[in-house]
Amino acid sequence: LSLENAEENDRELMALAGKMWGADGDSGKQVHHYGKGRVYSGYTVGEAVSAEDLAPDFSTAEDAGPPLICIHRKSGRCDIWFVVNQEEREVTRTCRFLAAGSAPQVWDPLYGEMFNADHYRTSGAITELSLTFPPKGSLFVLFGLPENRSLPVRKDLSNSFTVSEFTGIISFGNLPDRPPVAVSAFKPYTEFEDPEIRYYSGQATYRVSFDLPDTIAGKDPLYLSLGDVADGYAVTLNGHSLGSAVFPGYRFTATSAAVAGINTLEVRVGNRFRNSIIGEMTREGGLKTLWTTSPVNGYLDPGKPLADAGISGPVRFLW
Repeated sequence: LSLENAEENDRELMALAGKMWGADGDSGKQVHHYGKGRVYSGYTVGEAVSAEDLAPDFSTAEDAGPPLICIHRKSGRCDIWFVVNQEEREVTRTCRFLAAGSAPQVWDPLYGEMFNADHYRTSGAITELSLTFPPKGSLFVLFGLPENRSLPVRKDLSNSFTVSEFTGIISFGNLPDRPPVAVSAFKPYTEFEDPEIRYYSGQATYRVSFDLPDTIAGKDPLYLSLGDVADGYAVTLNGHSLGSAVFPGYRFTATSAAVAGINTLEVRVGNRFRNSIIGEMTREGGLKTLWTTSPVNGYLDPGKPLADAGISGPVRFLW
């Protein structure tokens, strides 16, 4: 379009619009057939999709809680969904994918594992399967890959043993003159009466001993999960390093490290300096010993809530 031959161009444009959208002057809702398709006037996108009976690309059977979010892309003949749990708790959802004709694979980016999906169901163009996501966790679901029978079937760990009785200590690295504190239960620092622990920030080391039944120590595979931990932590069981993580509920492989009888668990855990800053403002009326270039006075004060710190648990063996 331009000002050159404007009247003729306008007539051509209106004629084309009339062919696509229907006769000039029509109002309200209407569906106009154009070529091989249909043009909807006066409809919302949702109404048009429903009228066309189009299945969603991804949905879940459950409506409770924040929805799972996803990204869908294609790579050759393979359809790939990346599905994310937005909640800070484990959730199980019946997921529906607009894909059919091949068995789905489930890839776990947190542990680097690949599985064949189990107990999936296909109805028309929709494939439905139940998936369990860890807190803030994600999974890849792939359709259209060649069948790979060498992959294991993904199954949820349905059995657990909770370490509820133990004896141990916590050593606080930023309190070098303080002797270790005896503990017999996992709880966040914020539940301690002692303000030095309640407002503690930095590294600490848990060292606890507990009894593990021989019927559990012999499980293969056997995993260890510390439940809620803030923020980063490294785990050693009976002198064997199991690794480190920053995710709550992360499961460490403990098959070769766990023994029947008395086990010793050591965890080095750190947390942010938010609690120390709030604690010093609460106890001293301002920052006296701490120093930061961040303008914390604008968002931290004695009235702000403390962040979870330390091991809250539950500490469990899974199989």
